[in-house]
Amino acid sequence: MIEATLRVMSSMACLVLCAAAVPLAWQEPPGGDELPALRVGETVEGAIEDGAPVVTTDYLASRYGDRAPPVVGHTWLVEVDTSGAYHVDLNSLLFDAYLVFRGADGTVLAEDDDGSVVSVDARLQVDLVAGRSYLVQACAQHGQRGAFELSLRSGRPPEFSPEAIGAARLDDARRRVEAAESHYGPQAVETATSLNYLGWLLLSQGDLSGARPLYERALSIYESVLGPGHPYTTSLVNRLAGLLKSQGDLSGVRSLYERALAIRESVLGPEHPDMAAALHNLAELLKAQGDLSGARPLYERALSIRESVLGSEHPETALSMNSLATLLQAQGDLSGARPLFERSLAIYESVAGPQHLATAMSLQNLAWLLQAQGDLSGARPLYERSLSVRESVLGPEHPDTATSLNNLAALLYAQGDLSGARPLDERSLSIRESVLGPEHPDTALALNN
Repeated sequence: MIEATLRVMSSMACLVLCAAAVPLAWQEPPGGDELPALRVGETVEGAIEDGAPVVTTDYLASRYGDRAPPVVGHTWLVEVDTSGAYHVDLNSLLFDAYLVFRGADGTVLAEDDDGSVVSVDARLQVDLVAGRSYLVQACAQHGQRGAFELSLRSGRPPEFSPEAIGAARLDDARRRVEAAESHYGPQAVETATSLNYLGWLLLSQGDLSGARPLYERALSIYESVLGPGHPYTTSLVNRLAGLLKSQGDLSGVRSLYERALAIRESVLGPEHPDMAAALHNLAELLKAQGDLSGARPLYERALSIRESVLGSEHPETALSMNSLATLLQAQGDLSGARPLFERSLAIYESVAGPQHLATAMSLQNLAWLLQAQGDLSGARPLYERSLSVRESVLGPEHPDTATSLNNLAALLYAQGDLSGARPLDERSLSIRESVLGPEHPDTALALNN
């Protein structure tokens, strides 16, 4: 099967060359024991268990220090008869793999974390000289343990299409769930993490219905074992909420957002920045459901927290201002919305710069409000600036550029400038037909205009 073959093949070459020749954590085997040999074309099966030797390098020491369980593993001797290119693969369904390649004296020559098709497997591509001895160390990270396969092949690994790589990753993720269930048990955190990863892969490939039960099962395990306030739990709550939102299950999303808000308030306190994010998410949902009066106090509270904790010039503060202003405009409170739009625009221009997409969004929002207030001459330069930014940053054929063209055209129509509006509408229609297709709702809207 190509999926099984691809587990140890990749077009990616993730190779960390070590500038400092410091043979950390390398010792000769005690009692004169000989190291096992890893031969070309051979696949070695083994296991890393508790009590395995600690392995470290300058890079690992700087990355983890004393903040994580030590990396542990086993060592093999490598010798080749023919000089040239070779690649080493370390694959495990139970642990996050790491490879270290050393000279015979222990000098680190290369090391790799995520160089294989499967991101938690490891691969090294090295040039070896016949007659010389090398050492390869197969390691497990994060305190994880389990069985593995280690192989040495001649040449560079073959390249595969993105579709074949995606299929291989999906097959591997399913096997990881089975291995975790068998090794750790169906209610273990490790099993939940494997379910979470498989769900993420399916979601990234557009399979929302396949991802949902995996996320739900993983969330149940995290809540039961780690508790509702654990970062793994809260992160997955938000991820599952995003999935449900994409499926149109707004009532399911609301329940998750309300849970996330209650958890964060209990664990982090009412003034934590993450509380503002939870409030903002719930407010956005209520607004989408048409509950503007329910969303307003959530937006106001999120803005208050961000101004107090992050400061009045922070981009997230500007986002809260912009969101609250949009809601006030929807409620007809144009005079209340205008200063918030103006402050939001000033922050984005100052922090992100005049050519940033967030600035373009704020320009457009303020222009909409001015147009709604009847200030067409004030709105026009804002629409023109927003269009200029989007054309510059996104390009002349982007759907958002088409939206800016359409907005400016509508303003020109309102001003009676039909000859100026027509070419903008025609351009907007052309972009949408080309990029979105003739049957897309936005294309239909542009055609109607």
